[in-house]
Amino acid sequence: MNKVVIFKEAGEPKVLHLHEMPMPEPKAGQVLVRQTRIGVNFIDVQMRKGTYPVHNFPCIPGFEACGVVEKLGKDVTGLRVGDRVAYATSPEPGAYQHYRAIDRKYLLNVPNNLEDKVVAATLLKGLTAHYLLRRVFVVRKGHAVLIHAAAGALGQIMARWANLEGALVIGTVGSDEKKHIAERAGCHFVVNYSQSHWHEQVLEFTKGIGVNAVYDSIGHDTFRHSLQCLMPAGIMVSFGYASGMVEHVSINMLRERSLFLTTPKLFDYTSQRAALVLAADEVFDAIAKKIIVPHVHKVYHLSEAASAHADLESRKVNGSLVLTTH
Repeated sequence: MNKVVIFKEAGEPKVLHLHEMPMPEPKAGQVLVRQTRIGVNFIDVQMRKGTYPVHNFPCIPGFEACGVVEKLGKDVTGLRVGDRVAYATSPEPGAYQHYRAIDRKYLLNVPNNLEDKVVAATLLKGLTAHYLLRRVFVVRKGHAVLIHAAAGALGQIMARWANLEGALVIGTVGSDEKKHIAERAGCHFVVNYSQSHWHEQVLEFTKGIGVNAVYDSIGHDTFRHSLQCLMPAGIMVSFGYASGMVEHVSINMLRERSLFLTTPKLFDYTSQRAALVLAADEVFDAIAKKIIVPHVHKVYHLSEAASAHADLESRKVNGSLVLTTH
């Protein structure tokens, strides 16, 4: 039997329950993976709460896992039973389970020098940081960027990476207690976005010029002030909605200073297999070179998924959360 975490309706963490279900069988083009470590991400929380669309119930949450190939479906090439693999870009959830049958096109070979726990804690966030910093807006020396939630697991990766590229990095956090985490991650300046005039501090740091790009995963609470932080022809990258969806956006908000607005998704930027493999190779290399420094805050058993969600939602987590299947 396969141990699976499901939820049958949107709600609080208590809607997550562990069930035993029949062992999945890989179809043509699929691979059966025995998952050893599973990444817990904020998109999982949003899906469970109903702020991210769920197309069918019951639903198995999760987009990221690492494990071992158990069985190959028909017409699968390039993998063997026993290979270590990981994934983070399937547009459909389903990672919170011991065994999963998944399309081969999403699977990546895991380098031998990386632990399963590190990969499960880092791959989705690393790929997200990669496409945001290297494709949506290519950060270079001399640029100034604003990274929201800079004390979070993704924010720390982005801050360090942008810093090493030579950019001026300004981070935001939700409380003064988290400022030192963002600073240690690579932010040159840090502001508390819960304060009403935080955007004025950003402009002071840039001597009134503003930043080239804002990376906003907060959404509703920060969007309008984020626009005010941009220099003329700056780009607003809205890629998350931790505080709620952004509504009532007028094109006139962008016209005044020739601003750009984009709402990118990782799944679109990695839909081509070649783009996914190249991005993953850079992420794995960045981990090996300590450009990306994984920090696993806590490991939970699969049966403790509800506790992991509650902790992540509490905003007291300073790194990645991982589920283990044994």
